[in-house]
Amino acid sequence: QMQSTRFHPGGQEEIRGSSELPALDSSAWDALTVVGNLDAKSIVFKRNSSELSPEGNRDVREIALQLKSLPTYYITVEGHARADAADQVAAGALAQARARSVGDALSIAGISKNRVRTINKPSTQSNGEGQSVTFVLAQKPF
Repeated sequence: QMQSTRFHPGGQEEIRGSSELPALDSSAWDALTVVGNLDAKSIVFKRNSSELSPEGNRDVREIALQLKSLPTYYITVEGHARADAADQVAAGALAQARARSVGDALSIAGISKNRVRTINKPSTQSNGEGQSVTFVLAQKPF
């Protein structure tokens, strides 16, 4: 009977990490300890748009699978705009919209919105890499 109910003396939530992380306010997000970047493919968007391309959607689903195996980590999706963009305000807005688009796609793929923050950050690059989205993993300090 214990086997059929998947009993574990430590409690299923503790062992499997299935309890959901709580939502954080801005100061709590800032207090998280960054543990590194999530190694991910460059997310592809439709030209001059925040809409994910089919390849971008596929890659976000792959990232969601990685995040499901890391249930105790929060993730910040950072949208970047090219450093040499003629209109930095518009470029920053596009970077934020792209980060939000990826955050929404992660949510659709099953990642709790509590775990995801989307922001835009200035880029120091002026090539295509300068308009990318990066992923920063963090956790609560011990």
